[in-house]
Amino acid sequence: MLWQLPPKYKIFEALGAVADDRIEIIDPKSEILEARQYSSSRGKYYTILYNPKLSQIMPNDNATWYVGYLGYPAISLLLFLDKIQFDKSILPYFTDIPFKDINQKHKNDFEQANLEIVDMILTRGLDKVKLDTEIDLIYSQLTELKLEHLGQKVQPPSGY
Repeated sequence: MLWQLPPKYKIFEALGAVADDRIEIIDPKSEILEARQYSSSRGKYYTILYNPKLSQIMPNDNATWYVGYLGYPAISLLLFLDKIQFDKSILPYFTDIPFKDINQKHKNDFEQANLEIVDMILTRGLDKVKLDTEIDLIYSQLTELKLEHLGQKVQPPSGY
């Protein structure tokens, strides 16, 4: 079963996780890779299982569990592993963004939260055309991967 694609704003959170070095590979030699991706508050972590040979992945974040599309921890792992190519010079613009706090401030209206995040990134000096180009490039590659479910969904962790 193929994963539903997430909204593009989930790519921002994934880039934030990569920029903040919040991804940890548990056993890099395993056939099925296990990774942890810490939340922006660092109060919890998500587990991601990934089988690159079969193009299967399973994160345990809220979007995956409750909504059913591929969540940002999976995207962050794919970016981290260079399965999705992007210009890494944009990463400094994504550091130290309190995604959880911004999402809560906007009562989990993620589109409104993303407008604030985009404004923050542009204020830091990233060119809007460059930002849009990189997000579109990442989304396009994510589409081409045609990722499938790896096992059953796993309930997300609780905590902040």
